Amino acid sequence: MPDTILAVIFETQSDAFKGASALKDLNGQGDATLYDHAVLTKDDSGQVTVVQATDEGPLGAATGLLFGGLVGMLAGPVGMALGMASGAAAGSIADLGVADFDLTILEDVADAMKTGNSVLVADIFEGWQVPVDDTMKALGGTVHRRLRVDVADAQEQRRVDAAKAEWEEVKAEAQQASAETKAALQAKVDAAEAAFQKAGEDAKAKWDAMEADAKARIDALEAQIKTASDETKAKYEKRIAEIKADLAVRKEKLGKAADLAKDALSVSA
Repeated sequence: MPDTILAVIFETQSDAFKGASALKDLNGQGDATLYDHAVLTKDDSGQVTVVQATDEGPLGAATGLLFGGLVGMLAGPVGMALGMASGAAAGSIADLGVADFDLTILEDVADAMKTGNSVLVADIFEGWQVPVDDTMKALGGTVHRRLRVDVADAQEQRRVDAAKAEWEEVKAEAQQASAETKAALQAKVDAAEAAFQKAGEDAKAKWDAMEADAKARIDALEAQIKTASDETKAKYEKRIAEIKADLAVRKEKLGKAADLAKDALSVSA
Protein backbone atom coordinates (compact mmCIF):
# COMPACT_ATOMS: atom_id res chain seq x y z
CA MET A 1 0.00 0.00 0.00
CA PRO A 2 1.39 3.47 -0.87
CA ASP A 3 1.85 6.25 1.67
CA THR A 4 -1.34 7.96 2.76
CA ILE A 5 -2.54 11.44 3.64
CA LEU A 6 -4.84 11.04 6.63
CA ALA A 7 -7.30 13.65 7.90
CA VAL A 8 -9.30 12.84 11.03
CA ILE A 9 -11.97 15.29 12.17
CA PHE A 10 -12.71 15.53 15.91
CA GLU A 11 -15.35 17.44 17.83
CA THR A 12 -12.76 19.10 20.08
CA GLN A 13 -9.10 20.10 20.05
CA SER A 14 -8.47 17.89 23.08
CA ASP A 15 -9.74 14.84 21.19
CA ALA A 16 -7.52 15.71 18.22
CA PHE A 17 -4.49 15.85 20.53
CA LYS A 18 -5.45 12.40 21.82
CA GLY A 19 -5.64 11.24 18.21
CA ALA A 20 -2.15 12.58 17.50
CA SER A 21 -0.83 10.82 20.60
CA ALA A 22 -2.52 7.59 19.49
CA LEU A 23 -0.88 7.80 16.05
CA LYS A 24 2.49 8.17 17.76
CA ASP A 25 1.70 5.08 19.82
CA LEU A 26 0.81 3.12 16.66
CA ASN A 27 4.09 4.30 15.20
CA GLY A 28 5.95 3.04 18.26
CA GLN A 29 4.14 -0.29 18.13
CA GLY A 30 5.01 -0.81 14.47
CA ASP A 31 1.38 -0.68 13.27
CA ALA A 32 2.06 2.42 11.17
CA THR A 33 4.89 4.78 10.25
CA LEU A 34 4.07 8.40 11.09
CA TYR A 35 6.14 10.69 8.87
CA ASP A 36 4.58 14.01 9.86
CA HIS A 37 1.41 15.43 11.40
CA ALA A 38 -0.41 18.57 12.48
CA VAL A 39 -3.57 19.52 14.36
CA LEU A 40 -5.66 22.42 13.05
CA THR A 41 -8.56 24.02 14.92
CA LYS A 42 -11.40 26.21 13.64
CA ASP A 43 -12.64 28.44 16.44
CA ASP A 44 -16.04 30.09 16.93
CA SER A 45 -15.01 33.12 14.89
CA GLY A 46 -13.97 30.95 11.95
CA GLN A 47 -10.27 31.55 12.51
CA VAL A 48 -8.08 28.53 11.72
CA THR A 49 -4.93 27.84 13.69
CA VAL A 50 -2.25 25.17 13.42
CA VAL A 51 -1.97 24.33 17.12
CA GLN A 52 0.38 21.36 16.89
CA ALA A 53 2.79 20.42 14.11
CA THR A 54 6.10 18.87 13.28
CA ASP A 55 8.53 20.46 10.86
CA GLU A 56 11.47 18.14 10.45
CA GLY A 57 13.54 17.92 7.30
CA PRO A 58 12.11 17.23 3.83
CA LEU A 59 8.99 15.52 5.16
CA GLY A 60 7.98 18.49 7.31
CA ALA A 61 8.66 20.86 4.43
CA ALA A 62 6.47 18.90 2.03
CA THR A 63 3.50 18.32 4.31
CA GLY A 64 3.71 21.91 5.51
CA LEU A 65 2.25 22.73 2.09
CA LEU A 66 -0.73 20.52 2.87
CA PHE A 67 -1.31 22.12 6.27
CA GLY A 68 -1.05 25.62 4.82
CA GLY A 69 -3.34 24.73 1.93
CA LEU A 70 -5.91 23.35 4.33
CA VAL A 71 -5.76 26.50 6.45
CA GLY A 72 -6.41 28.52 3.31
CA MET A 73 -9.44 26.44 2.33
CA LEU A 74 -10.91 26.45 5.84
CA ALA A 75 -10.36 30.11 6.66
CA GLY A 76 -10.15 31.85 3.31
CA PRO A 77 -7.90 34.88 2.70
CA VAL A 78 -9.39 36.99 5.51
CA GLY A 79 -8.70 36.34 9.17
CA MET A 80 -6.31 33.44 8.62
CA ALA A 81 -3.92 32.74 11.49
CA LEU A 82 -1.04 30.30 11.81
CA GLY A 83 -0.30 29.70 15.49
CA MET A 84 2.28 26.98 15.16
CA ALA A 85 3.67 24.89 17.96
CA SER A 86 6.58 23.75 15.81
CA GLY A 87 6.43 25.99 12.79
CA ALA A 88 4.94 24.00 9.88
CA ALA A 89 5.45 25.90 6.64
CA ALA A 90 2.36 27.43 5.07
CA GLY A 91 1.81 26.60 1.41
CA SER A 92 -0.50 27.52 -1.41
CA ILE A 93 -3.11 25.32 -3.05
CA ALA A 94 -1.17 25.47 -6.32
CA ASP A 95 1.94 24.03 -4.67
CA LEU A 96 0.18 20.91 -3.46
CA GLY A 97 0.05 19.09 -6.78
CA VAL A 98 3.82 19.38 -6.97
CA ALA A 99 4.04 17.79 -3.52
CA ASP A 100 1.98 14.78 -4.73
CA PHE A 101 -1.18 15.46 -2.75
CA ASP A 102 -4.68 14.61 -3.92
CA LEU A 103 -6.38 17.98 -3.47
CA THR A 104 -9.84 16.44 -3.03
CA ILE A 105 -9.00 15.61 0.59
CA LEU A 106 -8.87 19.35 1.29
CA GLU A 107 -12.36 19.74 -0.14
CA ASP A 108 -13.67 16.82 1.94
CA VAL A 109 -12.28 18.26 5.17
CA ALA A 110 -13.45 21.79 4.40
CA ASP A 111 -16.98 20.49 3.74
CA ALA A 112 -17.12 18.28 6.85
CA MET A 113 -15.37 20.46 9.42
CA LYS A 114 -17.64 22.61 11.60
CA THR A 115 -16.87 25.60 13.78
CA GLY A 116 -15.17 24.38 16.96
CA ASN A 117 -13.89 21.18 15.35
CA SER A 118 -10.26 20.17 15.03
CA VAL A 119 -8.62 18.05 12.35
CA LEU A 120 -5.59 15.82 12.71
CA VAL A 121 -3.70 15.69 9.41
CA ALA A 122 -0.95 13.12 8.97
CA ASP A 123 1.44 11.83 6.33
CA ILE A 124 1.58 8.13 7.15
CA PHE A 125 2.33 4.62 5.92
CA GLU A 126 -0.19 1.98 6.96
CA GLY A 127 0.60 -1.68 6.44
CA TRP A 128 -3.16 -2.05 6.82
CA GLN A 129 -5.88 0.44 7.71
CA VAL A 130 -7.68 -1.34 10.55
CA PRO A 131 -5.43 -0.21 13.46
CA VAL A 132 -5.72 3.46 12.53
CA ASP A 133 -9.44 3.25 11.74
CA ASP A 134 -10.31 1.44 14.97
CA THR A 135 -8.16 3.75 17.11
CA MET A 136 -9.50 6.98 15.60
CA LYS A 137 -13.11 5.75 15.76
CA ALA A 138 -12.71 4.88 19.44
CA LEU A 139 -11.63 8.47 20.07
CA GLY A 140 -14.63 9.88 18.20
CA GLY A 141 -12.76 10.76 15.00
CA THR A 142 -14.08 10.64 11.44
CA VAL A 143 -11.36 9.41 9.07
CA HIS A 144 -10.68 10.74 5.58
CA ARG A 145 -7.70 9.43 3.63
CA ARG A 146 -6.13 9.70 0.19
CA LEU A 147 -3.15 7.93 -1.29
CA ARG A 148 -0.27 10.16 -2.29
CA VAL A 149 -0.36 10.65 -6.04
CA ASP A 150 2.14 11.03 -8.87
CA VAL A 151 0.61 13.82 -10.95
CA ALA A 152 3.27 16.46 -11.47
CA ASP A 153 6.20 14.63 -13.09
CA ALA A 154 4.72 14.43 -16.57
CA GLN A 155 3.65 18.07 -16.32
CA GLU A 156 7.22 19.12 -15.53
CA GLN A 157 8.53 17.09 -18.43
CA ARG A 158 5.98 18.62 -20.84
CA ARG A 159 6.85 22.08 -19.55
CA VAL A 160 10.56 21.56 -20.31
CA ASP A 161 9.77 20.10 -23.75
CA ALA A 162 7.47 23.02 -24.61
CA ALA A 163 9.99 25.61 -23.40
CA LYS A 164 12.73 23.97 -25.47
CA ALA A 165 10.53 23.92 -28.58
CA GLU A 166 9.65 27.60 -28.18
CA TRP A 167 13.27 28.56 -27.59
CA GLU A 168 14.44 26.69 -30.70
CA GLU A 169 11.64 28.21 -32.77
CA VAL A 170 12.43 31.83 -31.89
CA LYS A 171 16.16 31.18 -32.34
CA ALA A 172 15.55 29.87 -35.85
CA GLU A 173 13.30 32.85 -36.58
CA ALA A 174 15.98 35.28 -35.39
CA GLN A 175 18.66 33.62 -37.52
CA GLN A 176 16.56 34.10 -40.63
CA ALA A 177 15.46 37.64 -39.80
CA SER A 178 16.69 40.77 -41.49
CA ALA A 179 19.12 43.05 -39.73
CA GLU A 180 16.28 45.47 -38.99
CA THR A 181 14.25 42.93 -37.02
CA LYS A 182 17.08 40.92 -35.43
CA ALA A 183 17.40 43.23 -32.43
CA ALA A 184 13.70 42.99 -31.60
CA LEU A 185 13.71 39.22 -32.03
CA GLN A 186 16.76 38.86 -29.80
CA ALA A 187 14.67 39.98 -26.85
CA LYS A 188 12.23 37.14 -27.62
CA VAL A 189 15.14 34.69 -27.85
CA ASP A 190 16.48 35.84 -24.48
CA ALA A 191 13.05 35.52 -22.85
CA ALA A 192 12.48 32.04 -24.31
CA GLU A 193 15.94 30.94 -23.18
CA ALA A 194 15.27 32.22 -19.67
CA ALA A 195 11.95 30.33 -19.58
CA PHE A 196 13.66 27.15 -20.78
CA GLN A 197 16.37 27.50 -18.16
CA LYS A 198 13.78 28.13 -15.43
CA ALA A 199 11.81 25.04 -16.46
CA GLY A 200 14.95 22.92 -16.23
CA GLU A 201 15.92 24.39 -12.86
CA ASP A 202 12.40 23.74 -11.50
CA ALA A 203 12.55 20.12 -12.67
CA LYS A 204 15.95 19.72 -10.99
CA ALA A 205 14.66 21.29 -7.75
CA LYS A 206 11.64 18.97 -7.74
CA TRP A 207 13.86 15.96 -8.29
CA ASP A 208 16.22 16.99 -5.49
CA ALA A 209 13.29 17.47 -3.09
CA MET A 210 11.73 14.17 -4.15
CA GLU A 211 14.99 12.31 -3.62
CA ALA A 212 15.40 13.82 -0.13
CA ASP A 213 11.76 13.01 0.69
CA ALA A 214 12.20 9.39 -0.40
CA LYS A 215 15.38 9.01 1.65
CA ALA A 216 13.63 10.38 4.74
CA ARG A 217 10.73 7.95 4.28
CA ILE A 218 13.09 5.01 3.84
CA ASP A 219 15.01 6.04 6.97
CA ALA A 220 11.74 6.19 8.94
CA LEU A 221 10.65 2.77 7.69
CA GLU A 222 14.04 1.22 8.40
CA ALA A 223 13.83 2.54 11.96
CA GLN A 224 10.44 0.83 12.30
CA ILE A 225 11.82 -2.47 11.00
CA LYS A 226 14.19 -2.74 13.96
CA THR A 227 11.31 -3.27 16.40
CA ALA A 228 8.63 -4.70 14.11
CA SER A 229 7.21 -8.21 14.13
CA ASP A 230 8.15 -10.49 11.24
CA GLU A 231 4.80 -9.92 9.51
CA THR A 232 4.98 -6.14 9.86
CA LYS A 233 8.66 -6.13 8.93
CA ALA A 234 7.82 -7.75 5.60
CA LYS A 235 5.30 -4.97 4.86
CA TYR A 236 7.86 -2.29 5.65
CA GLU A 237 10.50 -3.97 3.51
CA LYS A 238 8.01 -4.19 0.65
CA ARG A 239 7.20 -0.48 1.03
CA ILE A 240 10.90 0.43 0.97
CA ALA A 241 11.34 -1.53 -2.27
CA GLU A 242 8.29 0.26 -3.73
CA ILE A 243 9.68 3.69 -2.82
CA LYS A 244 13.01 2.86 -4.45
CA ALA A 245 11.33 1.54 -7.59
CA ASP A 246 9.04 4.58 -7.79
CA LEU A 247 12.02 6.89 -7.39
CA ALA A 248 13.82 5.18 -10.27
CA VAL A 249 10.79 5.62 -12.55
CA ARG A 250 10.34 9.26 -11.61
CA LYS A 251 14.02 9.95 -12.16
CA GLU A 252 13.50 8.92 -15.77
CA LYS A 253 11.01 11.76 -16.15
CA LEU A 254 12.34 14.56 -13.97
CA GLY A 255 16.03 13.71 -14.21
CA LYS A 256 15.91 13.58 -17.98
CA ALA A 257 13.87 16.79 -18.16
CA ALA A 258 16.43 18.64 -16.04
CA ASP A 259 19.36 17.19 -18.01
CA LEU A 260 17.69 18.09 -21.31
CA ALA A 261 17.59 21.78 -20.41
CA LYS A 262 21.09 21.78 -18.93
CA ASP A 263 22.66 20.03 -21.94
CA ALA A 264 20.84 22.10 -24.56
CA LEU A 265 21.72 25.40 -22.92
CA SER A 266 25.36 24.41 -22.40
CA VAL A 267 25.71 23.58 -26.10
CA SER A 268 24.14 26.91 -27.02
CA ALA A 269 26.42 28.92 -24.70
